[in-house]
Amino acid sequence: DFPMTRSLPIGAALDLYLPLVRDPRADNIGGFMTVLGLLRPGATVDQALAELAARQTSLAAERAFMGVFAQRVTPLSVPVRRSARTPLLLLIGGVGAILLMACTNLANLLLIRSNDRRKDIQLRAALGATMRQILTQTLTESCLLAFIGGVAGIALAAALTRTLRAASWLELPRLPDTEVGTAAIVFAVLVCGAITVAFGCLPLLHVRRRDLMS
Repeated sequence: DFPMTRSLPIGAALDLYLPLVRDPRADNIGGFMTVLGLLRPGATVDQALAELAARQTSLAAERAFMGVFAQRVTPLSVPVRRSARTPLLLLIGGVGAILLMACTNLANLLLIRSNDRRKDIQLRAALGATMRQILTQTLTESCLLAFIGGVAGIALAAALTRTLRAASWLELPRLPDTEVGTAAIVFAVLVCGAITVAFGCLPLLHVRRRDLMS
């Protein structure tokens, strides 16, 4: 099972594959073919290129016109991703900018909330609450917010990904194989964790920098 229609932007789906039958003695066989295949285990692209070069030399000696054709080995990912690389990089840049703006807005909201709770945190510390207890409380609140936001974000990403896969107007190679995979989920968890730790500790700055006696 070779998912050719999902691996190459070749247009309509194929219903039937037929073997190519050519007469090797015919002089018109030559450099018009693109062959897809797997390298044998342990083989490299350089080894395949060297083997093709040797075959090219042998063929050129038998048929002079074969000397004008070039045989090369190219990873399948190169032609598949060539047309989609720039749009995807622009998309990643746009998503990164939106993520940065969202984190900036969230930071501002948490800073305002932390400033509003300054007296509350100082009062808890003055009554005997330890830094560990205050940190545990603030991190618990931040973890709850991060968990809700992370789950909602992953669910939204999965839903939008399914919508993009079903979009007939969007032409990207291997689009049916696109999914919210493990890497995306791990990235989301790391971002949520970093935001939780960074902004969950902000209330402690008011405790450390101000005199609690007043």
